[in-house]
Amino acid sequence: MTFVRSSSGYKALRKGRWSIPGQIYMVTTICANRCPRFSHAETAEVVAAKLMEGDLWGDSRLLCWVLMPDHMHVLIELGRERVLSSLIQRVKAVSALAVRRSGVACGQFWMPGFHDRTLRADESVRGIAMYILHNPVRAGLVAVPRSYPYLGTVWEDVLDDKV
Repeated sequence: MTFVRSSSGYKALRKGRWSIPGQIYMVTTICANRCPRFSHAETAEVVAAKLMEGDLWGDSRLLCWVLMPDHMHVLIELGRERVLSSLIQRVKAVSALAVRRSGVACGQFWMPGFHDRTLRADESVRGIAMYILHNPVRAGLVAVPRSYPYLGTVWEDVLDDKV
């Protein structure tokens, strides 16, 4: 196990944060100033395309993701190459750079930090994926997850399950 220590900012969020290879994490990160950046199709499409690039994640595995108007949820299985904070920092930096390169003016794209939750051994990974993928339904953006364009999962059949 690797204990991640940090010397500045968001200490309360990072205190006691562990990065365990093979562990499943649900991570949420918020757009700067809660700006609804993903309400704009061009921005959402650029970030969605980046999220689906395998090399972005290294040896970690993206199990599911959803872009909500002002934040992102991902469910990942952490690999050995990076600790969780380094992986999320990379995902945020690469996605923000891709948006800038697409010509969309964005200034600061993501808020610093992120929220993570380690799944317990008795939790259903597919159940958590269903919870994440149903966020657009609970927010009233769509009637069913499958009709929301900015989400993905390794389990296609989960999109048809009811929460």
